[in-house]
Amino acid sequence: MKKTGKKTAVIAAVCVLCAVLIAAVSGKIWLDFRRGNPNKPLYERKVLLAGEMSPQERAADFAELCGFLEKNAPAVSSFGELYGINYESIKAYYSELAANTETYYDYYACLTGFMNNIPSAHTTVGFPAARLADDNMEYWLSKNYSFAEVQDYWFETLHLECAKHYESEPEKIVFSYYSGDYIGVLSDGDKYGADRAVLLTVNGVPADDFICIFSSAYKLKYDHAAGKPFRDSIIFNDGFGEPCSIEYITAGGETKTAELYCGAAAEICLNYTDYFKAFDGISQTGENERAVQRSAVSVLRDEENGIATVFIDSFNSETVTGKVIADTVKTVSEDFDNIIVDIRSNTGGYYGYAYDVLSALSPEDIEISDSIFCTEDSFKRNGDIFGFKRGENGLYIHTEKTVVKGEAAEGKRFYLLVSDSTASAADLLASEFKKNGLGTVVGVNNTGGEKNGTVRLGFCTVSGIYFYYTEYDSVNPDGTSNSVYGTAPDVFLTADAENYFIREQLRAQGEDIYSLENRLKWDGVLRQTCELAKQD
Repeated sequence: MKKTGKKTAVIAAVCVLCAVLIAAVSGKIWLDFRRGNPNKPLYERKVLLAGEMSPQERAADFAELCGFLEKNAPAVSSFGELYGINYESIKAYYSELAANTETYYDYYACLTGFMNNIPSAHTTVGFPAARLADDNMEYWLSKNYSFAEVQDYWFETLHLECAKHYESEPEKIVFSYYSGDYIGVLSDGDKYGADRAVLLTVNGVPADDFICIFSSAYKLKYDHAAGKPFRDSIIFNDGFGEPCSIEYITAGGETKTAELYCGAAAEICLNYTDYFKAFDGISQTGENERAVQRSAVSVLRDEENGIATVFIDSFNSETVTGKVIADTVKTVSEDFDNIIVDIRSNTGGYYGYAYDVLSALSPEDIEISDSIFCTEDSFKRNGDIFGFKRGENGLYIHTEKTVVKGEAAEGKRFYLLVSDSTASAADLLASEFKKNGLGTVVGVNNTGGEKNGTVRLGFCTVSGIYFYYTEYDSVNPDGTSNSVYGTAPDVFLTADAENYFIREQLRAQGEDIYSLENRLKWDGVLRQTCELAKQD
């Protein structure tokens, strides 16, 4: 198998870019659990990939993936009733697709599409190389040479596939989900008139139905207000992928159709081609093209209205620790009585950070008592190391108790902003904030939030393709599965498409889109929360 040679030098860049394609995989990390890891035998399995996989080998590889998830990931069996999508039908569809893929790349894309049809914040196919970013998993995988070698192979497979499209530059048409509709938000040159258009059908199927088993690089989620599944975006292009016909209504009210291409195989290429161009030295991302790198915590102060907003975008930073974030909240609280805490972009990380922030938001001590569930297979691997005992429906239960010392000043009004991207440790913060009445939760359900989700890693024996999942679930105070329903807001507010266009216009004009003045122009949820704070 061919090795890239240059891969290690670009691990950091790859790991940043992975966020485009995969859902958050951050979760509780028990470093003291590492050397006694009961998953050791799983990680030590040898990868069998030695040449072209036969249809039978691909079918067996996919069946192994499904069987493992069914036995170890509770989310697989818990989302069907809400979503109205039968897991077995998804499995059957992708099983046939996997057996009939023609290339290695198509098989990788097939598994990506399948995992993204399981609405779980922690369940996703990994990008070859990103494994090195997590020491907890690297500890066991570093000596598994068959696994390491095959990651080089899959990396090169994606590399070569993207290289096919270096010169073609197909036009990309993006429809993003806003308030129940898929709105055209990005079209290179807009020769199809799709900007601000509303997508109606794909291959004659209504867009809402098409996305349900659609092979996509974007996660299936659920809109609790509209009562239907959705994906953040659907990307079409006019150059390569699965042929499709789309119907849409333009901003001017005209109904149009276009013959285009779509699917996970195309979306992955479209999202990674620029990276691989830079990897090959063909192009280099300029300073003006880079996304603004923001700190894990930042503050906007509205002195005139007495409102401060603390943005907590991550619980993963090694430097911006939970204590640093908590101290920021405390400092802001010294000068303001109305504090908005924004965790809409926070996909989780260290649970201790969430506890630190809870401490800064609560004037009284909080006793956190969560019942966490896992499957029988997971219990057999973990044993009594965490004290799981057999419960109902064949699941095993463990109650975790933690006392968080309250350190917030009295008389402060807190508003917590959440979104469908708020997950894992950030969902724990949202759940306990709401349960303990620390303020008002604003936004939308963070479906798939998995507040007690601990990231785990497995891999397919034949292909060596690896994946993340969580073996834990918990129950919300209303009895619903946290993995499915997340934490419901007290006040439902959602962004609309117009906010997106305002933001992009400001960006095109070279404006600082994160200044208070400009943020309030395009961030409708924050603006309305500020109005709520003024009324209170």
